[in-house]
Amino acid sequence: HEHSLRVHVLHVSASRAHNIFEAANVSHLLHTTSEPDFLRYQQLLAQCDVALPLITPQDDPKYFSLAHGGKASGHMAEVIGHQLPSVMHADLKQIYAKELREIALAAPAVSYTNDSSTFEVALRELLTGLAC
Repeated sequence: HEHSLRVHVLHVSASRAHNIFEAANVSHLLHTTSEPDFLRYQQLLAQCDVALPLITPQDDPKYFSLAHGGKASGHMAEVIGHQLPSVMHADLKQIYAKELREIALAAPAVSYTNDSSTFEVALRELLTGLAC
């Protein structure tokens, strides 16, 4: 059943996403889009089974620190609004803990840490849970 899942990567280049998925041996699940039309993009997003807001404190500190303005992530709004199961950095999950708890039954969120090996573990955990 894992092969029929559609994973959408948010806020990351297609080449970086491909490298991450290739390393995790799940590149066959990857779907990226550069759809410029907002409504069409939202329609594509609504068809996905999993969202990956690959925002990390190292790559995007503005989303994690009040010292950087505490910017809200539009990608997290999409995860929450579409109630998409997701894999995200542990710090991002903590920031959005209240909102994620409210949609947890429909959209579980699994987290990883700065240790890159934990991303594959988190992704496989989520995909296994969805395949059941």
